[in-house]
Amino acid sequence: DKGAKLAFTEARAAILLFKSDATDAEKLEAIATIKARGDQEALALLTGLAGDHGVPIATLGEVGGENLDFGAFSMPVAGARSRWDSAFAESLSLKLP
Repeated sequence: DKGAKLAFTEARAAILLFKSDATDAEKLEAIATIKARGDQEALALLTGLAGDHGVPIATLGEVGGENLDFGAFSMPVAGARSRWDSAFAESLSLKLP
């Protein structure tokens, strides 16, 4: 059952976020899993993790319907999601002088 597998994957990710002996790779994968949920519980987990490590966090916008509204501008959620998903991979391929 795909729903059960997803639930177990998300539960494992939540545990790994706060497990002291989890590897950096495991924690990054856990963050991606939790981030993909996009619900209030995921926000609380990631906010807690940021606070535990002294990393400031701020709300940049709100999703309402099909647009992501930043106040000064808005954009379609689908475009923002696509950009978010590809940004990290693109940053790894940057060539520094």
